[in-house]
Amino acid sequence: MRKLILPTALLALFALFVVFESKIWAETNALNTSTVGGSAPVKIDPILTLKPLAKTPTTNREARIKDLIESIKAIEDKGLRMSDRYRRKIADAALYAEEKTGVDAVFMVALARMESDFRGLTLINTPCKYRRRTVGCYADCGMTQHHVRGNLKYVERQCKKLARNHRYSFLKSAQEIARHVGYCNDPKNFSRHQPTRRCILNRYNMGTMYKTREKCSRWNRCAYMHPRRFGNKDAYLWAYKDCKRRRRKCRIRAGYWTKLSCFEYGARNKIRSKRSCRYCYSIPKIATRFYDPPQTKSSAPSFLSYLTTP
Repeated sequence: MRKLILPTALLALFALFVVFESKIWAETNALNTSTVGGSAPVKIDPILTLKPLAKTPTTNREARIKDLIESIKAIEDKGLRMSDRYRRKIADAALYAEEKTGVDAVFMVALARMESDFRGLTLINTPCKYRRRTVGCYADCGMTQHHVRGNLKYVERQCKKLARNHRYSFLKSAQEIARHVGYCNDPKNFSRHQPTRRCILNRYNMGTMYKTREKCSRWNRCAYMHPRRFGNKDAYLWAYKDCKRRRRKCRIRAGYWTKLSCFEYGARNKIRSKRSCRYCYSIPKIATRFYDPPQTKSSAPSFLSYLTTP
């Protein structure tokens, strides 16, 4: 009987590994296998590879700019009034970043929407913001919220440039994304950072020690908290609620990659979402829960047809 224990345990571990790998595979490929209204698979690269660097011809560039403007219109915040001239600047900056780094322009448009709702923001750390310290400062700046570190004067100078110069902001973030693409697609790191899309996007948002849903659950095992460890019931309830609050906050940050992918889905298909992508925590649900299938154009379009017509 004892001889069967080890093979059985190994078989169970192998089964768990297969289930875990299949789940990762499904999450990674859901973006390409999901369809919109029975049409062709959604064109979102789950791996995020880089394009060959080449100067876009003037005629093709103008067509790309117009196409990117339509993508911006599809995912822009309804409460933020943007002129066509402003949208064109965003589209030009995204295409400029693609030409210089190979990072897809539509993806960069979605990144700007996720980070700042297409606004040139500056978020500096509190001690430096109120000038209680002038060294060791950092900030997220510009439309793409590029991370800047250094002394206060350097951070302020860089943030002003990133906020005013959209091309510079998109370029700096695209260069960082390109580095993450290289790292996460490296065979040496591939097995430890799956899905690759999550690795790239969450590293951009949180750095090398990025959060995942699995880590959040492992770090905050609220169900394993035993009441006997606490002096009384009230202390236990407070600790239990605090644990759930920390786990929820952690999972919200870990879901950065799914939210950004949701915005990218709308930008590529040029359709508006039914609900805010900032509440998206599942890749497979993007096409079904957050978006309606595109409507075909008719001679008498409805009042809201422009929201879903590609």
